[in-house]
Amino acid sequence: LHDALPIYKKEHDMTVLQPTRYDEILSKRINQAIDLDMDGEFMKSVLQAIHEESVRQQMNILNK
Repeated sequence: LHDALPIYKKEHDMTVLQPTRYDEILSKRINQAIDLDMDGEFMKSVLQAIHEESVRQQMNILNK
């Protein structure tokens, strides 16, 4: 299952990084965090770190 997303993206000619979708998700999650009295900038940094690692792992899988 770990390898499924990058394989799906490759089979459907999708890029690993999809900036529009990423920005949409990031904005929604930051707003949800703020609604829960969390620091929006903190949530942004957490989500960016997760996203960077996800992209790194997907690239590793595709480059095998």
